[in-house]
Amino acid sequence: GGVVMSYLEWVENLQWYIWDEEETRRRLETIMMNNVSKVYARWQKEKQWTMRDAAIVTALERIYKAMKLRGWI
Repeated sequence: GGVVMSYLEWVENLQWYIWDEEETRRRLETIMMNNVSKVYARWQKEKQWTMRDAAIVTALERIYKAMKLRGWI
């Protein structure tokens, strides 16, 4: 959650948002639950993988997609 909190702070400062603690916690929970759900679904699909493998592949797919959208590959 530390990296996600840093991201939320960055967004808040960049956009001049002011979120109270409740809003920040809600956003953190939403992001964490979405990502855990994606990793868990991938892990269930690939039975021979560890949860760590599923997390790494999910992250690499996100990076690949972002690079492709930017026209880098």
